[in-house]
Amino acid sequence: DKPSRLVKGTDPNDERFVLGIVLEPEVVDAQGDIYSGEEIRAAAHRFMEDFGGLGLMHRLRVNGQVKVLESYLAPTDFTIGELSVRRGTWLLAVRVLSDELWERVKSGDLTGFSIGGSARRVPEPAPVPTSDQPSSNQPTSEAAA
Repeated sequence: DKPSRLVKGTDPNDERFVLGIVLEPEVVDAQGDIYSGEEIRAAAHRFMEDFGGLGLMHRLRVNGQVKVLESYLAPTDFTIGELSVRRGTWLLAVRVLSDELWERVKSGDLTGFSIGGSARRVPEPAPVPTSDQPSSNQPTSEAAA
């Protein structure tokens, strides 16, 4: 079990408020990807400019069941309860209107936000050895002597 990355209200007057991390800079995500602070900033701004709604588990749209209240980038490191937030992290706050989804948040079934999207993976090329560094298939001067 990975820890929840959500801060959720437990008081009946909390208005079903949920705050959580969407992306953190320089942290490996579930797909093995790492995002720079600049990439996170661009993604957060694109989300707000082109807001097309929220999805559940990258499949089902939950428009009308969850409302975005806040979207922001952490200007500095800070902590909210037990949640540590690094500078440049994208946070999202929502109000959960759906009774079913709210129960899933409270029970811990839903534990965080995740960006959606599609991409084509292109492996990075192997570094080209410089003249000071022999390639793995070239003998060194010591080995050739």
